[in-house]
Amino acid sequence: MSNRIFTYLIFLTMMLACSERYPNSPYIDDGNNIDNKTTPRYFPNKVGSYWIYETYQLDTLNQVVKTSMSYDSVIVVTELMKAGKKAKQFTKYSKTTGTYQKNGDNFYSLEGTKLFALQTYLTKFFQGIPFSFINFSANDWIKIVDPDDDLWRVYRMKFDNTTIPNLPLGTMTGKVDVLASWEGKKNINIDGHSFEADEYLITFSFNGDVAVPFINSLHISIERELYQYYANDIGLVYESMSSSAISFPLLGNINLPGYQSRLIRFNIK
Repeated sequence: MSNRIFTYLIFLTMMLACSERYPNSPYIDDGNNIDNKTTPRYFPNKVGSYWIYETYQLDTLNQVVKTSMSYDSVIVVTELMKAGKKAKQFTKYSKTTGTYQKNGDNFYSLEGTKLFALQTYLTKFFQGIPFSFINFSANDWIKIVDPDDDLWRVYRMKFDNTTIPNLPLGTMTGKVDVLASWEGKKNINIDGHSFEADEYLITFSFNGDVAVPFINSLHISIERELYQYYANDIGLVYESMSSSAISFPLLGNINLPGYQSRLIRFNIK
C-alpha cells in the first residue's frame, strides 16, 4: 500500500470522530478554479475538500433497508488533465464495518456553470445487471448538471444483434437513452438542518429485445431514476437511485436495488 493511500485511510478513520456536522465553512474562490472561471457555488471542488454520506440500499418497493447502512467518503484529491479537459479527481472510500476501503474514482470538469463527468459515471445504472456489453468510455465527457437548461440528452446508444455475456447463445437489439432535467428548487431537511437545493433528475432507460434459440423473443425494459440535490457552498447533499427488477431468460428474475445517500459531514476548503 502506498504511503499516500495509507495516509488517506488514517485520515478517513478520524473524520467521523473529529469533523463537525455542518460546520460554517463557506467556499471562498482563490482564483485557482478549473478553466480560470469562478467555480459554481453548487459545486465547490478545491483539493482537500471532503464529504461524508450515510448510505442505505432501497428494496424493490424503494423502501430503506435499515440493516444496509454504510458510509461513503468522497475527497477531492487532485487537479489534472483528463480526456482533453482540466478536471478534478474525486476518490470515494466506503465503510460498512471496520475501516474505509477505496471504492473508485470519478472525474469532473466544469465549463462555466455546467458540470461534466466521464461516461463511466453511467456504470452506476448497471449495478446488479448480469451483463455488461455496453462499455462506457473513459475518454468522453457527458453533461450531468446545467443550471441554465431544463432538459437535455446525456447519452444515447443503439445496439443490434449484440452478443450477451453470460448468455452466449443469445443476442440483443435495442438502445440506451439517458436524459437529465432541472426539476426546480427544493428544501432538503437533513438532521434538522434545512438546505435550499437545486433538484436534478437523471433518467436512465434501457430497452432491448433478446433472441435466444428455442425461446420466444423477450423484451427487457429497465427504467431507473437518479435524483440529486446540490446546495450552494456545500455541493451534493442528497441523492437517491430508484430500484428496479428484470426477468431474464435462463437467469430468472433479477432485482436491482436502489440506494439513498445523505450528507452527514463535510469540510469545504
